Amino acid sequence: MPRSVSRSPINQEKRKALILALVVHGFFIVFLIFGVSWHRSVSSTFQAELWTDIPKPEAPGSLHPTLEPRPEPPEPHPKPTPPKPEPPKPLPPQPKPLPQVSPQKVAPTPPKVDVKQENAEIALKKKKQAEEAKAKKLAREKQLKEMLKQEQEEARKELLEDVRHQKAKAAAAKVKALEEKKAAAVAAQQAAQQEVQLDAFKIAIIAKIKHHTKAPLSVPKGSTAVVKITVLPDGTVLNKMISQSSGNVAYDQAILDGIERSQPLPLPDDINLRRKFRELKLNLTYEK
Repeated sequence: MPRSVSRSPINQEKRKALILALVVHGFFIVFLIFGVSWHRSVSSTFQAELWTDIPKPEAPGSLHPTLEPRPEPPEPHPKPTPPKPEPPKPLPPQPKPLPQVSPQKVAPTPPKVDVKQENAEIALKKKKQAEEAKAKKLAREKQLKEMLKQEQEEARKELLEDVRHQKAKAAAAKVKALEEKKAAAVAAQQAAQQEVQLDAFKIAIIAKIKHHTKAPLSVPKGSTAVVKITVLPDGTVLNKMISQSSGNVAYDQAILDGIERSQPLPLPDDINLRRKFRELKLNLTYEK
């Protein structure tokens, strides 16, 4: 897109000076043209008058023109007079000196130019300029098309790269989700198996404690006591207490004695599972 260029004050001053110089030169050229045409209009032909007789000058102070004297009448018998010598011929009058005209420089007459040939040359020049302008325009359009094509190609490559990156990212996220899901399923399965094993070992521990508990005959059937025990990894009971009494002190004491006689308690071989048996709460119900 074309860009607008702001005109600075310096450029404006230069422009004003250039316009003023052009105007002054124009006036000077017009003055030269009119001066040359005026000098050409002066006539270069002169007229001269030739006089055969030179008029006699008038006497100074006379108001009337001088009259020539009348010739005397001839004598009755005139004596032959010797021939008078011919008067000298009057010199022709000198022409008046011509006024000196300072030579003026006359512009040479420009040679005649064939109008048709000049018009043909102008038309050919304009045609050539139009062809050059058209060629420049085509070259510019071609360059713009190539630039646009290159930009489109780069944009397409970037888009493809983004799509590939997004696809790879989506695929990686999908794989990660599947792995997490699989890991969660495995963890759930392991937790379920651990729960099964824990329940199985809890049942085994309760059965062993009941086997070693000697409850008195006065204990009613269904009496339940909740006992809390701390077990070491080797199955030894570190601490035991009744967290909820069955309501029969004799039965509560019998349970504690049975826990003491049941050591070591049965525990799984897996160390991680044994840690689940660190703190146990067991519900012991009396059954006859």
